[in-house]
Amino acid sequence: MGWAEDQFENKMLFRRIFMIVIMGYLFMASHESFLFAMKALDSDFTATEVATVIASKDGLPLALLGYLYRYYSKDRQDAKEK
Repeated sequence: MGWAEDQFENKMLFRRIFMIVIMGYLFMASHESFLFAMKALDSDFTATEVATVIASKDGLPLALLGYLYRYYSKDRQDAKEK
């Protein structure tokens, strides 16, 4: 268990894996938003309605990724200071 414990506590492996998963989720949400925007060109949606839908789909994973990166970089800085 020494290697796994070192990876999870000192190398921040769990945080990196979680950030990669959130990046994948952000990619999927952005792809779906792009497809929605392309379909909305042919419909009677206004630009405000399209922007609202895109922001609601992309906002949560982007905010979560920013939150995770903030604490990841803080923990990295704390690890360097030790």
